[in-house]
Amino acid sequence: MTGSVLTAGAVAGFGLLLIATGLRPARPSLARALDALRRPPAPAADPLPWRTRVLSTPWRAFGLPRPRTRADLAVLERPVAVHLADQTLAVLAGLLLPPVVMALLASGGTTFGAQVPLWVSLAGGVGGWWLAETTVHAEAQRRRDELRYALSAVLDLVVISLAGGAGLEQALDDACADTNGWAANRLNRAVATSRLLRVPPWQSLGQLGEDTGVVELQELAATMSLAGAEGARIRTSLGIRAATMRAHQANALEAKANSATERMSMPVMLLAIGYMIFLLYPAVAAIDTF
Repeated sequence: MTGSVLTAGAVAGFGLLLIATGLRPARPSLARALDALRRPPAPAADPLPWRTRVLSTPWRAFGLPRPRTRADLAVLERPVAVHLADQTLAVLAGLLLPPVVMALLASGGTTFGAQVPLWVSLAGGVGGWWLAETTVHAEAQRRRDELRYALSAVLDLVVISLAGGAGLEQALDDACADTNGWAANRLNRAVATSRLLRVPPWQSLGQLGEDTGVVELQELAATMSLAGAEGARIRTSLGIRAATMRAHQANALEAKANSATERMSMPVMLLAIGYMIFLLYPAVAAIDTF
């Protein structure tokens, strides 16, 4: 009973703290304000539900999410408010799940100390926050990998078009039009934006690399700006860049496979130990009876 009261008090205090901080939103930093001035306005999105706004507003008073998380959300094209609302729900689920489980166990006759539900609930809340953060980071990393794969394929098509006598902008348009998927659409939008703004396409690609955190796009933009607009020089540079990216991707895939193999060794070893204990326990128990 005492543990349930402590847990309810902790949850209520946490909710009051969120409400109090939501009434006093934090001021944006100078770097964020200057960055907002130089970027084009974001396209108008559908209005968010009131539940999402209520759950996300208090966290912004603490300056959340962090810059790294904001960059990952930009890659995922997910609103910050939606992420904060999901994170709040994960924290509440982590706080409330342990008391519910322990109440069910207590109804069966199992008793726990008064402090166990409180600390377990706090650990569950932290675990919910961590799970939401790591999920976003993992999804963003997969998106960045997809963007690198698409860029490598587009560069191969661009080199072929340049060899046929096409200009750089036309080669980029044709290459992006011949590919599909999320990453190819992002590249196609960047090239289309450069055409509408009448700026070199590598400028928009470099901006895309800065927004998504893909260094290869920024390096490609620097290569294009230095090598010139068209001709054998840019064709050779892009061919070398595409071959280098494929080699890096192959090495990264091999490293991931080796890491997965090493991670599997521990579960297999624990499974073997458990199986041996399962086989030996009856014999050991029979020896103790004599």
